[in-house]
Amino acid sequence: VAAVEFDRAVPGLGLPEGTLHPKKAAAPVPLVLLVPMVFVGGVVVVVMLAGAAISTLPVVRRVWSDARLMLGGRILIAVAGLASLPSFTTSIADIL
Repeated sequence: VAAVEFDRAVPGLGLPEGTLHPKKAAAPVPLVLLVPMVFVGGVVVVVMLAGAAISTLPVVRRVWSDARLMLGGRILIAVAGLASLPSFTTSIADIL
């Protein structure tokens, strides 16, 4: 019964037994890989909501606005930008 329902949900796999072609068997794999992304997305949403709630605490706001932390964050962003510059330049050159 489950095989019939699966065959209706994923057309093209209705072949006689023992003749399943690998290309047709691999066709629904991207859809199957999307299933874990629902849980990953849920975790991301929960973490973002927790971060938003925690960021309202006065202690966190005080630390977050510290001048040393701001300087460190700016340096980190600059280093990340410089690290990605070669691949970005190569990609643009390939497009042009």
